[in-house]
Amino acid sequence: MSGLVAIPSAGNDAALRPIASWGHGTTGIASDCAPSFRPAQGFADIAGLDGLLTNDILVVATDYQGLGEDGRTGYLAGASEGQALIDAARAVRRIPGAHASNRFATWGFSQGGHASLFAGAIARRYAPDMHLVGVAAVSAPTELLPLMKADIGTLGGNVIASYAAWSWSKTYHAPLGAIVKSDARATVRRIAHTCSLNLADDISLGLDALAFQDEGFLKPNVAKQRDWQSLIARNSVPVLHVPVFLTQGQLDMFVRPTITRDYVRQLCRADTHVVYHEIPLASHGGAAAASAVQAVAWLAGRFSDRSPPTTCTTSLE
Repeated sequence: MSGLVAIPSAGNDAALRPIASWGHGTTGIASDCAPSFRPAQGFADIAGLDGLLTNDILVVATDYQGLGEDGRTGYLAGASEGQALIDAARAVRRIPGAHASNRFATWGFSQGGHASLFAGAIARRYAPDMHLVGVAAVSAPTELLPLMKADIGTLGGNVIASYAAWSWSKTYHAPLGAIVKSDARATVRRIAHTCSLNLADDISLGLDALAFQDEGFLKPNVAKQRDWQSLIARNSVPVLHVPVFLTQGQLDMFVRPTITRDYVRQLCRADTHVVYHEIPLASHGGAAAASAVQAVAWLAGRFSDRSPPTTCTTSLE
């Protein structure tokens, strides 16, 4: 696992700096899809990077486990992704001159939002040496079964399903043939070996996914396949008990706002301090840039030890 690190150029070097661990959005699951292979683009994609550095916050960005190495990465595999964000925060503490503390927060977009939320679920037991102050996520998949039902058959949904099915078959040794139609397996494999890094990649992925736009890649009743049913549940985000910041574009056609609202209601019922914003006219990708200023302010607030705010009294209807 590799990654990127941004260290503030100013600030009090005598004081230990807090850490923001960034989770990137979907770039693919093949070994050459790692953002650290393209550092200029990798840094450019970190939402709110300049604001975080201005607040004297170290920023570290993981590739996720397997990317840039053997290519066997856990796409939407919650524990693996969450561990990667935590491991990245731990690793930056070893950099001479970084002056990194053990206080950290996670922040991510799309797949990285899923990773950020899972880091919140596992941090206490996985990294008792670190102190997680909160998790922030934008356009994050939370409840995977309703998302799969809503998205399958669309071009983007078919690509995401292919990435997840191929990845989980390798990571968890789940039988691919149990859920993927036999005439779709070659296409699923081709998609799994194609990155999503630029327009040319996305056109290629879209053309592959187009062949199964009406029916999708998956066999009927996937959710009733015991192995896969368990994996879908295992990688849906549990209710968290750390402060949470969530944003969602109202025009997001990949992560549906109704599903995110349902997850936020679960957090509120559990008395979690959650700030939730829906951004009018924002798409899946557009929500990251549109929410960056708010996310940076929220993250800085968690490091200042101010009481975490909540929007749970605001209607989500």
